[in-house]
Amino acid sequence: MSEHLRDPEVSDKQALRIVRANLSWKEWFIQDYARYLYWLGALALDVFIILWIYQEFDLGDALGAFMLIFLGILLGFLEYRGFALVWEKGFLEADEED
Repeated sequence: MSEHLRDPEVSDKQALRIVRANLSWKEWFIQDYARYLYWLGALALDVFIILWIYQEFDLGDALGAFMLIFLGILLGFLEYRGFALVWEKGFLEADEED
Protein backbone atom coordinates (compact mmCIF):
# COMPACT_ATOMS: atom_id res chain seq x y z
CA MET A 1 0.00 0.00 0.00
CA SER A 2 1.39 3.43 -0.87
CA GLU A 3 2.19 5.85 1.88
CA HIS A 4 -0.21 8.51 0.54
CA LEU A 5 -3.13 6.09 1.04
CA ARG A 6 -2.33 5.37 4.70
CA ASP A 7 -4.52 6.85 7.40
CA PRO A 8 -2.53 7.22 10.63
CA GLU A 9 -5.71 6.85 12.69
CA VAL A 10 -6.53 3.39 11.23
CA SER A 11 -4.39 0.50 12.40
CA ASP A 12 -3.29 -2.23 10.02
CA LYS A 13 -5.60 -4.70 11.76
CA GLN A 14 -8.61 -2.41 11.29
CA ALA A 15 -7.69 -1.74 7.66
CA LEU A 16 -7.44 -5.47 6.97
CA ARG A 17 -10.87 -6.03 8.54
CA ILE A 18 -12.35 -3.27 6.33
CA VAL A 19 -10.84 -4.77 3.19
CA ARG A 20 -12.02 -8.29 4.06
CA ALA A 21 -15.57 -7.06 4.66
CA ASN A 22 -15.80 -5.90 1.03
CA LEU A 23 -14.46 -9.07 -0.62
CA SER A 24 -16.60 -11.29 -2.82
CA TRP A 25 -16.90 -14.94 -1.77
CA LYS A 26 -14.31 -16.00 -4.34
CA GLU A 27 -11.78 -13.38 -3.24
CA TRP A 28 -12.44 -14.26 0.40
CA PHE A 29 -11.91 -17.95 -0.35
CA ILE A 30 -8.56 -17.26 -2.00
CA GLN A 31 -7.37 -14.71 0.56
CA ASP A 32 -8.44 -16.42 3.79
CA TYR A 33 -9.90 -19.90 3.61
CA ALA A 34 -7.43 -21.34 1.10
CA ARG A 35 -4.53 -20.20 3.29
CA TYR A 36 -5.86 -22.24 6.20
CA LEU A 37 -6.47 -25.25 3.99
CA TYR A 38 -2.91 -24.93 2.65
CA TRP A 39 -1.41 -25.14 6.14
CA LEU A 40 -3.73 -27.95 7.19
CA GLY A 41 -2.85 -29.93 4.08
CA ALA A 42 0.86 -29.21 4.48
CA LEU A 43 0.82 -30.37 8.10
CA ALA A 44 -1.06 -33.56 7.19
CA LEU A 45 1.35 -34.23 4.32
CA ASP A 46 4.35 -33.75 6.62
CA VAL A 47 2.97 -36.15 9.20
CA PHE A 48 2.10 -38.78 6.59
CA ILE A 49 5.49 -38.53 4.86
CA ILE A 50 7.47 -38.71 8.09
CA LEU A 51 5.42 -41.59 9.50
CA TRP A 52 5.63 -43.48 6.21
CA ILE A 53 9.42 -43.11 6.08
CA TYR A 54 9.68 -44.12 9.74
CA GLN A 55 7.60 -47.24 9.16
CA GLU A 56 9.06 -48.18 5.78
CA PHE A 57 12.73 -47.89 6.75
CA ASP A 58 12.40 -48.74 10.48
CA LEU A 59 14.25 -45.65 11.70
CA GLY A 60 13.97 -46.25 15.45
CA ASP A 61 17.51 -45.29 16.44
CA ALA A 62 18.85 -41.84 17.35
CA LEU A 63 20.24 -41.16 13.87
CA GLY A 64 16.89 -42.03 12.30
CA ALA A 65 15.08 -39.71 14.71
CA PHE A 66 17.51 -36.91 13.86
CA MET A 67 16.98 -37.47 10.15
CA LEU A 68 13.19 -37.40 10.55
CA ILE A 69 13.34 -34.20 12.59
CA PHE A 70 15.60 -32.63 9.97
CA LEU A 71 13.20 -33.76 7.23
CA GLY A 72 10.28 -32.21 9.11
CA ILE A 73 12.12 -28.89 9.43
CA LEU A 74 13.11 -28.97 5.76
CA LEU A 75 9.54 -29.72 4.64
CA GLY A 76 8.22 -26.95 6.88
CA PHE A 77 10.68 -24.46 5.38
CA LEU A 78 9.77 -25.46 1.82
CA GLU A 79 6.07 -25.17 2.61
CA TYR A 80 6.57 -21.74 4.15
CA ARG A 81 8.44 -20.58 1.03
CA GLY A 82 5.62 -21.90 -1.14
CA PHE A 83 3.11 -20.05 1.03
CA ALA A 84 5.11 -16.83 0.80
CA LEU A 85 5.36 -17.19 -2.97
CA VAL A 86 1.60 -17.50 -3.36
CA TRP A 87 0.08 -15.34 -0.63
CA GLU A 88 2.68 -12.81 0.48
CA LYS A 89 3.58 -10.56 -2.46
CA GLY A 90 3.16 -13.48 -4.81
CA PHE A 91 1.20 -13.90 -8.00
CA LEU A 92 -2.16 -13.24 -6.30
CA GLU A 93 -1.15 -9.64 -5.58
CA ALA A 94 0.83 -9.00 -8.76
CA ASP A 95 -2.19 -7.50 -10.54
CA GLU A 96 -2.75 -4.92 -7.80
CA GLU A 97 0.68 -3.35 -8.26
CA ASP A 98 0.07 -2.35 -11.89
